[in-house]
Amino acid sequence: MVLYSSLENKIASTEEVDIQNEIASTEEVDNQNEIASTEELKTVSVSANYLPFESAEHLFEEAELVVIGEPTEEFLDRNHVVTLSGDNSVEDYYTETELNIKKIIKAPSDLEISENEIFNVVEPAIGVLEDSEGNPYKIVTEDYSEMKKGMTYLIFLELNYFGDYAVTGNTIGRYNIDKKDKNDLPNSAAGVEHKMKKEKKEKFWEIFKEKFDL
Repeated sequence: MVLYSSLENKIASTEEVDIQNEIASTEEVDNQNEIASTEELKTVSVSANYLPFESAEHLFEEAELVVIGEPTEEFLDRNHVVTLSGDNSVEDYYTETELNIKKIIKAPSDLEISENEIFNVVEPAIGVLEDSEGNPYKIVTEDYSEMKKGMTYLIFLELNYFGDYAVTGNTIGRYNIDKKDKNDLPNSAAGVEHKMKKEKKEKFWEIFKEKFDL
């Protein structure tokens, strides 16, 4: 009887592990499919001028809120806001991104924010529109790409005109910590300016990695 019971427990334990592995595998495949689907979207890039951050220290000082967090929703499931003018040209766009806050590095004393809780931020350099056939496409400022669900980022934010905390400085204002986001760094092959942006972000990252023990 003892041997039979042990065998039953072993079978049950093995089945439980198999089920857990299957769930994990399915979630991983779903995440990869969503990333692929998002990356396949047509993207329209808009040029803009940003006040440069001359140093990592300057970026940290200017940011009002600095956190480590993970987006909780797939990109297309988020709230995308686009403002159109009278002639239907795009005036403004942004995406509201819900973060699971892993760590608070810097925050105003009167801000209600806690670790391991949800906090909404704005990604001001990316939005979603639809073409004449109803197909979604991304509109981005410069070479910004969205923060992706299940990936962890160090994020620098400033309060915008609407009272929301928004990623500052385009791509220089956020860093993928777990290195799963292949679009985190500017594409150096796109030209000299992009190469310089990439090198600057890599330099800032090395400083922040040591400063915050990441």
